Amino acid sequence: MGTVAYVVVSGSVEICKLSAGNLLRLQVLEPGTLFGEMALIDHDLRMATARALSPVELMVITSDDLNRRLQRLEKSDLVLRRLIDVYVQRLRDTAGEVDS
Repeated sequence: MGTVAYVVVSGSVEICKLSAGNLLRLQVLEPGTLFGEMALIDHDLRMATARALSPVELMVITSDDLNRRLQRLEKSDLVLRRLIDVYVQRLRDTAGEVDS
């Protein structure tokens, strides 16, 4: 389970996943891109692996920081907060279908 998420400040990061014994590149992330957030939102396991393709600087977003932000959102806009949960669950469901 992930306890932090990251924002790419500089460099590039590859997101990949093991599929049928092969490492499959899903995406290359450039500066300004957030990754690792789903595990913080739903407290589930990571769905993929990240690795640096070049020297990288990352900004770390802790679970506590994200939880404070989500709690503020829940107080100010419960519908939007619930939409985030639904979105994350649908992404995980879709990823599970692809893995099957």
